[in-house]
Amino acid sequence: MSLLHKVAIIAYDQVVMGDISTPYDLFYLAKSKKNQQLYDVRICASYKAFKTSGMSMTTKESLSWVQKAQTVVIPGSFSLEGMYKQKEVITTIKKAYNKKKRVLSICTGSFLLGESEILKGHKATTHWSSHAEFRKRYPQVELVTDAI
Repeated sequence: MSLLHKVAIIAYDQVVMGDISTPYDLFYLAKSKKNQQLYDVRICASYKAFKTSGMSMTTKESLSWVQKAQTVVIPGSFSLEGMYKQKEVITTIKKAYNKKKRVLSICTGSFLLGESEILKGHKATTHWSSHAEFRKRYPQVELVTDAI
């Protein structure tokens, strides 16, 4: 049994690759004072291949692995409309949150948190160009516009 903290990064079509690669690198490269690996980080998707930025990427892990993770990272997307169609991802986020997993988003990934209804009554932020859409779609969430 691995003692490493498990991190799942969820991938889907039209995801921002930098929102996957940056947290992956940060968690993967983190080491203890004894230079030991701290995190078991995996990219998970509802299908073996996802498409973004003209690329097709494959992943070894399905969304079921997300439930093994302690931390779940939700990257942003180039397509808000495409995000709303990610029903399996939204269900997976909801399950992870209900099982008390640490769930975080990057940039417009907050829209998937909004769709999963886990932000109700909380504060959240998103990419500045999406503030109006976020306010309109999730009026029950307090949007923080000056977080950075």
